[in-house]
Amino acid sequence: MSDISRERLKRIAKEPTPRRRDTAQKLVAAAAEIIAEVGMSGASVQQICTRAGFTRGAFYSSYRDVDHLLVDLIEDRAALLDDVLARTVSPTVCKDHDRDREADALTQAALHIGLALPLERDFYLLHDELVLYGARHAHIGELMRSYDERLEAGIASLIERVLSGTGYRLDVAPARAASLVLAVCERFYRALLLRPARDEQATRERVVDFVTQAVPLVLTSVTTYRG
Repeated sequence: MSDISRERLKRIAKEPTPRRRDTAQKLVAAAAEIIAEVGMSGASVQQICTRAGFTRGAFYSSYRDVDHLLVDLIEDRAALLDDVLARTVSPTVCKDHDRDREADALTQAALHIGLALPLERDFYLLHDELVLYGARHAHIGELMRSYDERLEAGIASLIERVLSGTGYRLDVAPARAASLVLAVCERFYRALLLRPARDEQATRERVVDFVTQAVPLVLTSVTTYRG
């Protein structure tokens, strides 16, 4: 465990007051916005405080420095994905798509997987900034590796759930299937960052088109239909 992780454990061992918890949450939210907008280089203590509407003293009452704030930011993002991916798969997710697409089990599974991931552009800008920062700073890199492992585990569980009852069974470990699906999806989302859609609906349409074409190919390569 890194020093920064140990520091976080010490901090959360003491239950913060509601006011301090609210301050920390607003600082984390401000940092996330800034990093997504301009990158880590713009996420100074002063810039974060200005965006959140606090003094530097308020910042240092919650965090030792920006890196310690990133620990909470990464944990918040991981918890958000854990919650989204753990939700029960429901047919209503795909109710506004063509019936012929819904009829195909692997396409239906692909839609559940693709639409479970966040569609917001800032989510991926923030993620990529943290990955690059983690590549240069080992303590943050350790946290981002843990984040990616949680994401893979969540996708693996989701794949198992969406395939249950379809007649398809995995020929590889769920984690391996998740890794392949994520590799394909991440390439697409990175392209979406460079060629953003005009609005949220257009983004959703592009995601649907992609996942109904590419993800079923991945699932076909790692599954066998057994009725």
